[in-house]
Amino acid sequence: QQTTWKSYPWIVKSDPSAVFIPQRLREVLKVQHVTQNGIFLENCKDTRMSFHGSLEVMSNTAFGTFLDHIEDCLDVLPWQNASYAHFRYYGEDKFLAWCMQAYGVDKLPSYQMVETVPKDQPIKGLHITVSCPSHRSPFELQMKKWHPNCTRVKTPSIHSFRTVKKWVECWENTTATS
Repeated sequence: QQTTWKSYPWIVKSDPSAVFIPQRLREVLKVQHVTQNGIFLENCKDTRMSFHGSLEVMSNTAFGTFLDHIEDCLDVLPWQNASYAHFRYYGEDKFLAWCMQAYGVDKLPSYQMVETVPKDQPIKGLHITVSCPSHRSPFELQMKKWHPNCTRVKTPSIHSFRTVKKWVECWENTTATS
């Protein structure tokens, strides 16, 4: 018998440049309440586009709603007019989030702010990415080339590592026992 997305309570998409540790995500999701409408997890606090594509996490119901309305969303949503985006068209992450919200899926806000974590404590939560201002301290925001501290970060996903060497180094550091 074929297994499909319908067999699982959560649907997850991770970029190849993200160090993704599924067991850490399982720990986060095992206590996560899901509304009747389904939920998706916002992964960047205090930004208009708060659902970054490097890690997309949604409940089974939320993904089903998206698939049921994908054609409607292509007709209704402004995916070809990418104001507040880096490119002319919105990416799959913004399209997915807008479509789910337009058809009643609930968004679970992100409360993660790295600067509130004491320096001697590990950084936990859902996700750390270079593209989210809340995931960097004010000092780190001034740095042009910044990567998360993989020794300290213990989130399910850490983004972005675009070379094999940097990706493996991050994976080794974040999974090392301390």
